[in-house]
Amino acid sequence: PYRILSRLVERASELPFGDYVADRFAPALGLASLRMCEPGAPDHARGYLSDKASFRPEAAYSIRGLLGEGGLCATAADLARLPVALVGSGWLTGTSLGRMTAPTMLN
Repeated sequence: PYRILSRLVERASELPFGDYVADRFAPALGLASLRMCEPGAPDHARGYLSDKASFRPEAAYSIRGLLGEGGLCATAADLARLPVALVGSGWLTGTSLGRMTAPTMLN
């Protein structure tokens, strides 16, 4: 669903999703560091997986082209402020945020 939503944002705004995030969405939330991730950027943190004796880079961090489903990066401080900013700015209701962040329940 998030990929579809990001495509709708592109259509409605007539901007690439990354440009919309950087130029409109992040400034409206007051989250200056929020942007599309740039795999391999030297100043970005990278995730690792443990395989008992060592750590190896998480392959998902090198995927290009993620949109609304996980391609956003920000500082830890801005990520911590994101839920409050989304609800406080009116982009989301508290109920919507709860649904987005709730664990998936399988039958």
